[in-house]
Amino acid sequence: MENLKSFSLVPTGILITSGKIFTSIIATNDVIYTGSSDGRVCCWEFLVDDPRNCNEIPEIYPSLKIDRLIKKRKAIRKLEIFHDEFLMVLIDDKLELLNLVTLEHSGVQFTKVTNFIFDRTNDNMFCIQSKKKLTMYEYERRNFVTRKEIVLPEVAVQLEWIDTIIAVAFRKEYQLLHVESGEYKSLFSYVGEAHILAVSSDEFLFVRDGSKGIFVNKMGNETRSLINWDRNPICIGYNPPYILSLKGYTIEMNNEHTSERIQFIQSNEKFSGICNGQKYSFVYSATGVYCMVPFPIEDQVFQLIEAGNVVRGLELFVQTSKYDPIFREKLKGFHELAGDVLFRKSKFYQAKDYYLQSNVDPRKLLLHYPDLTNERVEYLYRDILPVTNIMILTIKPQKIVLGRRNTISGPQMGLLKEAKDSLMKFLEASKEKHTQDAEIMREIDIALLKLYAEVDPRLMEPLIKSSEMDIPYDEVEALFTEKRLWYSLAILYKCTYRERSALDIWRKLGLRELLDKDYNGIEESTELLSTISDFEYLQEYSDWIYSKDVDNFKRIFTSTNRDSSAIPHDLVLNYLTKYGVDMKEFYLEFLVNELQSSEEKYHNLLANHYMQKVLALVTTTNSDLNQGKELQEKFQQFLKFSKYYDPYTLLASTESHHLPEEKVILLTRIGNYTEAMRIIVDIKKDYKRAEQYCFHVDNIEASDDIYSFLSPNTKTLLHDLLSLYIELSETQGLSPDYALQLLKDYPTNFNPVLVLEILPPSIPLVEVQDYLKVAVRNSHSVYRKSQIIKNMESSQNLKCKIERIKHESKWIKITRDSVCPVCKKRFKDNTAIACFPNGIVVHYSCFDDPHTCPVTGQNFPVKQE
Repeated sequence: MENLKSFSLVPTGILITSGKIFTSIIATNDVIYTGSSDGRVCCWEFLVDDPRNCNEIPEIYPSLKIDRLIKKRKAIRKLEIFHDEFLMVLIDDKLELLNLVTLEHSGVQFTKVTNFIFDRTNDNMFCIQSKKKLTMYEYERRNFVTRKEIVLPEVAVQLEWIDTIIAVAFRKEYQLLHVESGEYKSLFSYVGEAHILAVSSDEFLFVRDGSKGIFVNKMGNETRSLINWDRNPICIGYNPPYILSLKGYTIEMNNEHTSERIQFIQSNEKFSGICNGQKYSFVYSATGVYCMVPFPIEDQVFQLIEAGNVVRGLELFVQTSKYDPIFREKLKGFHELAGDVLFRKSKFYQAKDYYLQSNVDPRKLLLHYPDLTNERVEYLYRDILPVTNIMILTIKPQKIVLGRRNTISGPQMGLLKEAKDSLMKFLEASKEKHTQDAEIMREIDIALLKLYAEVDPRLMEPLIKSSEMDIPYDEVEALFTEKRLWYSLAILYKCTYRERSALDIWRKLGLRELLDKDYNGIEESTELLSTISDFEYLQEYSDWIYSKDVDNFKRIFTSTNRDSSAIPHDLVLNYLTKYGVDMKEFYLEFLVNELQSSEEKYHNLLANHYMQKVLALVTTTNSDLNQGKELQEKFQQFLKFSKYYDPYTLLASTESHHLPEEKVILLTRIGNYTEAMRIIVDIKKDYKRAEQYCFHVDNIEASDDIYSFLSPNTKTLLHDLLSLYIELSETQGLSPDYALQLLKDYPTNFNPVLVLEILPPSIPLVEVQDYLKVAVRNSHSVYRKSQIIKNMESSQNLKCKIERIKHESKWIKITRDSVCPVCKKRFKDNTAIACFPNGIVVHYSCFDDPHTCPVTGQNFPVKQE
């Protein structure tokens, strides 16, 4: 930032005669007061021709108005303007107050004065230092009133006053003096010459150790970063936002917020001091006065941004212009400038961020991308700025074009990608700003469509569907074809309802007849075909997908994105037959499991298919056992849960094969429970399962107390199982213990009469005596419970009859003058009425809730029995 032109050092033309020197100056907006070594004070009027930019040299026109001798051969030590009424002149040890306009003596004089200062926050207060004593005065009603006196511990070298705090430089240390309490706060020691400057209503700047500038607030805390000078300044001044420091023949400017040196001025004159005017700062040498004319802040900001110091330039503008009434509009203009500068430097992402904070017209940026715009936009912005070329970014920027990737390599490819990606993000974010401008929105959509085709074609479809603009698709199609952006061209065809053209391109990409990056068109073709109901399309374009990706081929015919009845299922089944039985099985599973088809033929086909595969594995000695087990479990699950197949046909097919589990399921389905249990007991030898079968054949879940949730067939099944056990014990030598244990485990579920009938003579009664005791006791218990229930129901029946008679004995008298309390109309003959328990009688149509009186609102809850 050091080369920033923030000030121009301009001679004022105010010179002094030979043999004398300037010793002090003070200035307002248009007047300079000079003090010299011969005791003279001069008043000069001046006019500054302010520069409009940093390239203009300002001119100053001075005019001597008054020349007044204060005290012959005594140097003027210090000049200050007080209350816009007096010029305070310190000469020798006297403080003279002169009329600011005429420089005549006002009659006010102070003696034994070492120094004097003003309260920078109160124009009526000033302080006189007389060696170790400070005296505060207030100018009140044209009189100077003493307000306070403070005795210092030693003579002060420098003083500065803000509000209630006086910054004091003693011989070796800086301190803060609280005017009201008289308390001191030690800051830090220093070496060299002391300098103190008030830079705001709350801050001081101290020069420490000759080369450091330290900002301190009234509380004594450091507030900003240090200013580091290369050597001790002679004096310092302030012209917001810059700290000015004189160093003999040089003037240095530092930004007060960042402490950076922003300008360095070398002169042939050796400077003696500096004066902080209201608009201009002045420096003076022994023989001349110079004006530090600031260049316009906006021009300084422009300099910084153009030089690439974007952040510093914007910070400077915010620091100095935030109270400008059109600050926001100007800031947006600088953001646009920053974007232009960064764009020219190929810092595209940074440029994008600044463009988004500006009001830049997106069409202006599109000039950098010839393939994204059209001749009309180029004509509209032909005089805006040079078009930047990024195709040869590493050599010389010019135009950014959509090109084939094999024409660019190395760093240029990365920059090209960054340029397009940043523009894409900028255009996407800009759409919200320009929703009311149809022309701009149209150009944005066209550019985005072309960008998406190059960067990410998947974004094209949402854009086309959401855009309300009239996009020239023919122009876009020609561009994609020229640049061989085949995948993007297919997306364009799809979105413009040219599905066959899109499918043709994707097929060629998949078969490598066309090349475009690594796109193969499989997913896209599958997605599109999954929505199409034209079976000819499916036949024509699905075959190549089967050769590349079977899973996607399956998705085409099992998609839920189309109406399930749009394509006849039989037609699909016949078509899939040529791809093998597994493909047919897959489609049948889709119909049965996903579409929940209730057509028996599909369930039968799938069941027969499963069974044929199971039989093939069962009869094959080298079959995979795990595969066979999984297939059998799949078949069994289907038989259990499908409701629409023909169990009789399947049962006949399994007759000659060893498929016991499948037979159990099929026999259960047709209600032949006894034969199912025979297979479980006789073939599978699973006696525990046979008992559980009796309880769960109807899929009634058992709780912890299994006997309290018996299905209606449980007792019958248990009797059948008992008969089966006895039969097998007599014919196949099954131990009778199974039958006896069954009676012992479930005694209450057997009818003792029937048990005695089926028990063979070989089993003595003593073996079943425990069962008989429990069974007889249970029969008595059941009888007693049934009698109790019968008596309770008879009692309830009698109670209901009495209640009915009671209600029927009530009567209601209605005359011709009787009126319904709801509608206020008389009751007519043959009119339906309703009588509530509280005696209110209304038309039957005049109430809503039979349990609430429509007149009183009284509730009549239903009695719970």
